[in-house]
Amino acid sequence: MVFKEVSAKKTIDPVEKYVPKINKPIKELPSQGKAYPQKLEIRYRPYTFGEVKTINNSTFSIRDRLLEILSGVTVSHNFDVLNLTLQDVLFIGFLRKRATFVKEDQIIVTERCPKCKKQSDFVLHENQHLEFHDLAAPKLPISFQMHNEKFSFTPITVKLYFDYLDQLVESTANSVDFDESIALMAIQCSSHDFENAYKAVFNASSEEMEMLEEIDKQMLHELKPVKLQCQNKIEDKICGHEHEIKLDEVDRLVLPFRGELQQSVSKKLHFG
Repeated sequence: MVFKEVSAKKTIDPVEKYVPKINKPIKELPSQGKAYPQKLEIRYRPYTFGEVKTINNSTFSIRDRLLEILSGVTVSHNFDVLNLTLQDVLFIGFLRKRATFVKEDQIIVTERCPKCKKQSDFVLHENQHLEFHDLAAPKLPISFQMHNEKFSFTPITVKLYFDYLDQLVESTANSVDFDESIALMAIQCSSHDFENAYKAVFNASSEEMEMLEEIDKQMLHELKPVKLQCQNKIEDKICGHEHEIKLDEVDRLVLPFRGELQQSVSKKLHFG
């Protein structure tokens, strides 16, 4: 291997200098890093103004939204970012959004009340409302005997989620009767291919089904549901209906940028 002599003075690329800097490694993840190599470093950068405008003016598929989040994420150990768990990526997406809009410690969620049927905006605060389930399994994968065979499972990654979406498209195209919840469990099976895993899960006994449900709980590390109280006025009275919503959808938590730039920034401007 030949080492080239490098000048002590680093030359800054005239274009690269405008790209936001990568943040320090993330210290805590919902998965607690159990699905990754030891000492894996995951870093991210804020979104650029151009990226925000592109997102605002585009109709992204769920696949495109996740790839947009990952476009500003780097990992060590030659680890493929698509092998990050889906819930970790949603968490990182929120970190990217928060780093972009520095003042933002809140999320605005639009929700329709099940009782009064009116739509309104709810303001959620990060430290008050956003809480993740910890991944309970001490080690991965999780294995057990099903149909007299050993089946192993790992949490769903972005890559596996893309495979899951492909399976849904294929089943629709072929008019195949497809249970999405069973497919989601089968796609997380690391010991068997999807077709065999799907058939095994579909035909699980009641006892095996209990084991599968326990495995699902052990791998869970998503956002906990948030309780909202409707403040819509109905005939001069507050509706007051309480209901829970899930915030693990990409468009609810990490990519709704419209309106985020309409903050009071005039004090940062210099005139004359």
